[in-house]
Amino acid sequence: MKVLKFGGSSVGSIQNIIQLKNILSTQTESYILVVSALRGITDFLVGLAQEALANKYASTLESIKDKHHHIINGLFKPLAQPNAFIAIQEQLNELEKICEGIATLQECSPKIEARLLGFGEKLSSLILHQYLEQEGLAIKYLDSTKCIVANHDFLNAEVNFKESTSNILKHVNKDCNYIAPGFIAKNQHEELVVLGRGGSDYSAAIYAAAIQSTCVELWSDVDGMLNANPNHVPAAKSLSTLSYKEAFEMAYFGAKVLYPPTVRPLMLHNIPLYLKNTQNPAALGTAIGVKQVDEQDSIKGVSSISNIALITISGVGMAQTKGMARRVFEAIEHADVNVILITQACSEQSICLGIDNGDIKKAKASLENAFKHELELLLINPIEVNTDNVIIAVIGDNMQSHIGLSGQLFSALGANNINVVAIAQGASERNISIVLNAKDENKALNILHETFFELAVKKVHLFINGYGNVGKEFISILFKQKPILLAENKIDLRITGIANSNKYLFNNVNGLEHKEIEKLATEGTPYTQLSDFQNKAISLNLRNSLFIDNTASDLVSNTYLNYLNNSISVIGCNKIASSSATENYLLLQKTAKTKNCNWLYETAVGAALPI
Repeated sequence: MKVLKFGGSSVGSIQNIIQLKNILSTQTESYILVVSALRGITDFLVGLAQEALANKYASTLESIKDKHHHIINGLFKPLAQPNAFIAIQEQLNELEKICEGIATLQECSPKIEARLLGFGEKLSSLILHQYLEQEGLAIKYLDSTKCIVANHDFLNAEVNFKESTSNILKHVNKDCNYIAPGFIAKNQHEELVVLGRGGSDYSAAIYAAAIQSTCVELWSDVDGMLNANPNHVPAAKSLSTLSYKEAFEMAYFGAKVLYPPTVRPLMLHNIPLYLKNTQNPAALGTAIGVKQVDEQDSIKGVSSISNIALITISGVGMAQTKGMARRVFEAIEHADVNVILITQACSEQSICLGIDNGDIKKAKASLENAFKHELELLLINPIEVNTDNVIIAVIGDNMQSHIGLSGQLFSALGANNINVVAIAQGASERNISIVLNAKDENKALNILHETFFELAVKKVHLFINGYGNVGKEFISILFKQKPILLAENKIDLRITGIANSNKYLFNNVNGLEHKEIEKLATEGTPYTQLSDFQNKAISLNLRNSLFIDNTASDLVSNTYLNYLNNSISVIGCNKIASSSATENYLLLQKTAKTKNCNWLYETAVGAALPI
């Protein structure tokens, strides 16, 4: 018996639900089907609590109703529609009563919020159960609130695996097929609780562990897990295999295709996990826990966690003082703050914690209270806070057996003048985590992806000013040389931006084509100040960036310093900067060295003389 889970995207449209039915029709062994809420419904339900407090929930309730009615109208035969409408209307009536109660009492506790959030999976599973039966599939309804027991936090409950397993085995016959709502469970007081955002994945793993399933398949709208976030790294590729621990690290650091707690019960029982694409069922996807013996990849992926704040406790009073680390973590626990990253100086004079930006006030207040005495005696420095950071993680089981990976990582970042704020690495060497300024997240992810997964080709982003006689000839030569540079030097030149005296064009995804550039005068964006072009180039914050000056303008040469200060190298045939005041020339040279970039120039003398 296997477990299949279909996410919100897979049950979010009539077409996708029909595809789900087709996938189920090909199954050769019995299964438990776990389903999420229809796409977008959980977001509606999250906002519903606040809308109910303001007594403005009617519109959202109507949207929830309309979405489910649309699905029923598109899937069900006319005679079967009334039963489906009745089933969901009962749930919607109950949902409306809860909203009325919130509006009247002006209170929405976590207990009530959990009840609200659970309606999405209830509604989708009821509709899908009736639809699959209509289509001739033999499938029974399995109520997750009668099977899964979870305690404590209503909104992120802790599963009691012993009781859950006992309940599941009582309700499941391995010769039958079942459909169950994900995400929801009951506590020992028979109150509904939810398993955290992404909890439907977890529900599938709980069922799988209980029945010792042959495998788990998680179906979504992507071909498995990618080696980077495609929203940041367009060149991200699907991974064919991952170990359980690699998958957990990737999920924890932002791979939304998998909810991190899902991995643990499967790893404990050695149950294979497959990440599949509903729209491309023939694709292999990603196999987790089915590690290839000859796997050689040292690094499997790069990922990130945003909205990170660093809080640092430091001072001479911390050195060789027992219990200081314990007191730090007790204060953080007392503030109910989750620690994401930890670094500590060998001198024992500082401890740095990475936490969510939203928790910084209560964490700082709790630490100041815990160390009030030491702060008054100046044994500890004022608590330092550094907000708006991002953690970048480089992940792979085989990293420990490859020498020099850390050097490659830091060299690649340093070459693009990205400052590393903090570093953390576990003894297993499975994960190297670095903290950077949030503005460098996209740039760093692309640099590292290019370094470890696209080693053959280096992308260089060009920003060009000047499209007169010299500029046009330069562009013509460049496009002729592009394939040669790519083939012989493994350099991919991309013209990301180009400007003449009053218009510019940008394409930071794939670069501008020659035909696009030729239309600069007619289709370019007008600008009034040269700084408009420069500011846009700098704001893109792309790795391996290069500014090329094909003008003879002093206004353009005056922009060099700002480019160099932002680690964008400068090349020009413009004579003005290199023949200007010595102080200016030396400043440009010094800035280029300081910012780890280049200022290169060469020109002809007497180039216009007739020969």
